[in-house]
Amino acid sequence: MAEKKSLRQIIRKKIRKNKIEVKGNKFFKKAYAWYENNCKDFNIDFEIESNIENRVSSFTVKSFVIDSYFEHLLDEGTYSFDKPLIEVDPYNTAPLSAVMIFNTKEDMTFSYTIEGQNGAAPYTRESHSFTKRHRIPIVGLYDGRVSKVNVTLTNVNGKNKLEKSFDIKTSTVDEVLKNVLTPDKDQKLNIKDDEFFLITGGFGGTTCGFDNCCNLRFALSKAPHPYGVNPINDGRFIYVEKEMRRPNYGNAHSVITYEMDYSGRAYKTYKLAKGTHHWISSEPNTGNILFDTSSYDDAHLENMISEVDYNTGEILRNFSMNDFFDDTYVNMHDWAHINSFQYIPEEDTIVVSMRNIHTIAKLDMKTKKILWIMTNPEFYKGTEQEDLVLEPLDGFEWFYQQHGVRIIKHDLEKHVLQLVFFDNHTANRRPVDWFDGKEESNLLVVEIDEVKKTVKQLKRFPAQLSITRSNALITEDFKTAYVMCGNLADHVPGKRAKIYEYDMETGELLNLVNCKRDYFCVQIINIDVDKAMEPLEWKKPQIFGEIKAPEKVDRVPKLIRKGDESDQINKIRFRIFDDILQIRCKDHRVKKVFIYNKQNKYLLDFTDTKQESKIFKKQSYFINVPLGDIKPGRYRVGIKFKKELYKTAFWINKKQ
Repeated sequence: MAEKKSLRQIIRKKIRKNKIEVKGNKFFKKAYAWYENNCKDFNIDFEIESNIENRVSSFTVKSFVIDSYFEHLLDEGTYSFDKPLIEVDPYNTAPLSAVMIFNTKEDMTFSYTIEGQNGAAPYTRESHSFTKRHRIPIVGLYDGRVSKVNVTLTNVNGKNKLEKSFDIKTSTVDEVLKNVLTPDKDQKLNIKDDEFFLITGGFGGTTCGFDNCCNLRFALSKAPHPYGVNPINDGRFIYVEKEMRRPNYGNAHSVITYEMDYSGRAYKTYKLAKGTHHWISSEPNTGNILFDTSSYDDAHLENMISEVDYNTGEILRNFSMNDFFDDTYVNMHDWAHINSFQYIPEEDTIVVSMRNIHTIAKLDMKTKKILWIMTNPEFYKGTEQEDLVLEPLDGFEWFYQQHGVRIIKHDLEKHVLQLVFFDNHTANRRPVDWFDGKEESNLLVVEIDEVKKTVKQLKRFPAQLSITRSNALITEDFKTAYVMCGNLADHVPGKRAKIYEYDMETGELLNLVNCKRDYFCVQIINIDVDKAMEPLEWKKPQIFGEIKAPEKVDRVPKLIRKGDESDQINKIRFRIFDDILQIRCKDHRVKKVFIYNKQNKYLLDFTDTKQESKIFKKQSYFINVPLGDIKPGRYRVGIKFKKELYKTAFWINKKQ
């Protein structure tokens, strides 16, 4: 009992001293307490003291602490294959994932099989790496029940095998994730037994994975931004913080993102000064990350793609659509609205979907020129891009405000490629004379001959009208098409979105799955456990990039002390997130933030944009004031709230 009491005292002392958030299960708290007492040489101290009581850590910092504790346990050799440590949701982010820790006397690799339930086949993952220090990421456990997991270890020559079965119990996930999918037919969907549907985004920001029998097999306990998470190379994904944004002319963009795996571990934090929105992907050749961003400097948003160095977070290249197109349609802040893209590494080109101009285009990233445009040729008549529009062949049916473009076949020698995408078939953001008024959405498969400059329609599968978001997928064997309707125009309770399953050859509707939650898109994922078993190799959390920082100024205007202000200002929340001061308020309410003392004065000005959309002006989120570059010292915090200047009761001490 004394040891447990000591642990509680350590955690309480930590909370009292630094106000660091230590929420989670007993293992999570134990790891934090161990770290505090034993890892003085490692650096997660951001040198910020404050009387702001709410202090939280990023996923990356939390994962670094847990990972360090796992390495300590492996150093100690505490656990064996006969008696391993099995922790469900050790990173406090993925409640249906677990990590198994143990040592072996010789180098061995592993495989595990989760026995099937509710009609699902057994689910097997295997590693190809050999080690004596095992951390097995077990992904795909069943919700709120016992999963039987069979683990096999094999040595280098394949002669020595060890086998053992484990019963792993998970808690029931949050109610919003339960029973999300209800298929109309009692049959398996045509994805492989080792694949999951990853449903992500939407108003609720849900992210969860389902097998081909619609059993819940993966979930994130914290909702990301409504655009969801984005799978990248090596079985990982980019998670976008929902509430840490920067104000702009429309929907505020998130400025904090993480690289994570499906065990719930965060590897890196990427800070983005311009924020990110709909789409993120990785380049297969370099591993660099392509983020949907905005130009801002010219008062436009959702019109740019930024290439970020995977290892440093440095922005290598920016591609603003304003530089590719003339100004014919650059007549509103969100004139282009990039919602998806795919990079072609062999050519250094990119295929981009731009919703608000009914356009899919291929861009040369070296020359910053348009190679071709796919849309109704009428749209670009009289513009500088008129000659770049592909000629539609007979029978082509036009698309409107499309989403989710994806390359499914590409013959680089013949310069022929096939695309699949979701035709939302609405024209409210950019009305056009040739809109047919049909109230249905579609999956379209098209083939483009880049030499002849033609496009022909290969397949079209109809679906219920989905006014925004959504995507379309074709399975690897080209036998099945999925129409992912993420935001139905007409819906009833329990049927907020749908997934249509079609036979590619015959066009027969094989299955229809109702989804009680709306979503941004659905991906088919195959989880790589090799990368997820590797320990973090560094001595401190990997945090890259920059966000808009305070600038040094000569003076701070006269501030009044908070007194009898309105309820609105009393609802403003302050907290410290790693080395960032965050202030939660409604969109564009806090105009300026002052960090000041007698010697140094800093200003972060948020008046470079203004909100003109009724849709987004009621949003509440954290604006971000990075403190890393201010000079050491103790500072007061002031704000301009609407039209008034206020002196808050808060102070910050930036240590030497």
